[in-house]
Amino acid sequence: MLLLLLAGACSHQLLPPLSAQDNAARAAAEREAAEERYKLLNSAVDALTTGQAELQRRISALADEVRSVRAQDNKIDTGKFVTREEFNRLVKAIDDPGKVRATGKVRRKSVEHPRVPGAAEEKQGRCRRG
Repeated sequence: MLLLLLAGACSHQLLPPLSAQDNAARAAAEREAAEERYKLLNSAVDALTTGQAELQRRISALADEVRSVRAQDNKIDTGKFVTREEFNRLVKAIDDPGKVRATGKVRRKSVEHPRVPGAAEEKQGRCRRG
């Protein structure tokens, strides 16, 4: 213990005592550093708050979209859907076209394709290019 007291006394004598000016400068520097840390933390909190508000807005928009899709799903008329039995009959009809022609149940309609102006001329090589 005596040794610790002597070591403390020697170190006090070896280091020059700090002046009041040094203490004030050190305190000002510490205050300035603390203020800079405060500004950094404050800007980080502001950024997080802004980001959280944006995410909340996006979540609300998605929730509205889900509600809209569910409402549309409830409005779908299922009477327009094909039953499994109707589908199987169609598959059989496609698999055996000779049988369908014999019964006369399926009639093919001829489809008129719209004419494209200039298509016939282009085929015959009479198309003018400017």
